Amino acid sequence: MISDKLKGGIFVFLGACSFGVLSTIVKTAYSEGYSLGQVTGSQTFFGMSLLWVVYLIQYLHAKSKSRQKEQHVLPDKRLKPTKWWKVVLAGTFTGLVGIFYYQCVK
Repeated sequence: MISDKLKGGIFVFLGACSFGVLSTIVKTAYSEGYSLGQVTGSQTFFGMSLLWVVYLIQYLHAKSKSRQKEQHVLPDKRLKPTKWWKVVLAGTFTGLVGIFYYQCVK
């Protein structure tokens, strides 16, 4: 079994690799005449779409598992919703990193 530290290290490594791939895509987009806003907006939309697909797959998988376990009564283990300002704050910093990074690549 893989330890949590190793998993975290692998995810950080993959995230760093994705910045290298993104810079190539961004350079190509700039050479085709796209603006900073268009590049950043399309990347954000694509990322949001991908995350929603992952969420939907996990939701449907969890729903099918709960149907299989309907015979057992389980306690309600719902998570509390995240406060809206925390989501906005995290998204703001993520967006600013994308904008500044793509501007530097330009």
